[in-house]
Amino acid sequence: MAKDKFHASTGVLFPACLFLGLGIGMVFGHAGVGVILGMGIGFIAMALVRVKSEPMEVKLPSSTASYFIILLGLFFIILGSGIIFFPDMLFPYILGVFIALLGIGFFIFGIKSASKGKK
Repeated sequence: MAKDKFHASTGVLFPACLFLGLGIGMVFGHAGVGVILGMGIGFIAMALVRVKSEPMEVKLPSSTASYFIILLGLFFIILGSGIIFFPDMLFPYILGVFIALLGIGFFIFGIKSASKGKK
């Protein structure tokens, strides 16, 4: 029961940050940028915030998956900021390289997760 409550509580953080970013982005006329920034903050919040019972606590991550999620969140925050300040430089080069590296990262993460499940 406690484990279900733990997952339910942290699972709400991502969409909450996503919608918060969308709303703020719509206010400033940049809904897409708001979604990207909200996504980045949501990933970081999911990796850092742990709710086991009533007192909520923020802890340093203890797994490589949590660190990967934090890096993903930081990228989306940088991406959202870059869209505003450097749109011409960001899309053709930096974004393409990062998306390719992100795909490789998910592939490696999936292989590691599958190999842990077999043991």
